[in-house]
Amino acid sequence: QGGRWSAVLGTPVVPVFQAVLPNGKVLLWDSVGEQAPESTTSHTFTRAAVWDPKTNTSKQVNVAGYNIFCAGYVQLADGRVLVAGGNKSKALDGIVQTHTFDWRTETWSRGPDMNAARWYPSVAALANGEALIVGGGPSTAEVYQNNRTLRRLTGFTSYDNRIYPFLVPRPNGQVELVGPYNKMETMTTTGTGALTATRNRDGIDRTYGSFATYDIGKVIVAGGGSLTEGGQSQVPTRTASVVEVNGSGTTVRPTGSMSVGRRQANLTVLADGSVLATGGQSRSVNAL
Repeated sequence: QGGRWSAVLGTPVVPVFQAVLPNGKVLLWDSVGEQAPESTTSHTFTRAAVWDPKTNTSKQVNVAGYNIFCAGYVQLADGRVLVAGGNKSKALDGIVQTHTFDWRTETWSRGPDMNAARWYPSVAALANGEALIVGGGPSTAEVYQNNRTLRRLTGFTSYDNRIYPFLVPRPNGQVELVGPYNKMETMTTTGTGALTATRNRDGIDRTYGSFATYDIGKVIVAGGGSLTEGGQSQVPTRTASVVEVNGSGTTVRPTGSMSVGRRQANLTVLADGSVLATGGQSRSVNAL
């Protein structure tokens, strides 16, 4: 109800993926260009840039050899950005490669190859400095370890769909899968890993919904899906739920709905702990 928007700022690439670096600059990347990957033959690089909001200047830092569009990523404890998977071809095949971006030198480097290719995986930072990679095709999760190698979690199988899973680190060191589907899971990542609990969230398939951790162990999951709501069919939901993962259990409660249904929207945590919803589609199918 307050606040204001600035003038629109141009960016050197389409900021599909972005990470605020420890020095205040922002890493941005998209794909090999602005066209759909299905119409692009060559996927041998990625357009990327570091943007400095203080001076509104940018530096091109393209990725050589691979297209990391449709990858999953997270910032590690030292501020490096870990990127897992990407887009290999017009057929939307995934890739096995991982990459890291070092904000101090503003350079990319190859990380270890994953056991299988991933397209639309998610990556979650763990309390011990490691990172969990889930989804994007394979049903066996992997952990990026502090020695910069990968360890497969062969003790369980989990979410394998090529739609970004909603991963939330729990205060006790485990990881909670809170979406997009109704079934939630609690994952233990030590050793070969274990799936310690499953439960339902709110009965709604929130495909292409959004989530944000706004407080310790408290996550809002909003929008997404394709359902009949408000007298309209094939629309994303307006509803939202709060998932709490403090302690050993998990609780879910409904919260206030958004003014409109949103699909592929952004949820941004603000400085006061509130969450801002922006963008997204109001229909789950393309209008004719």
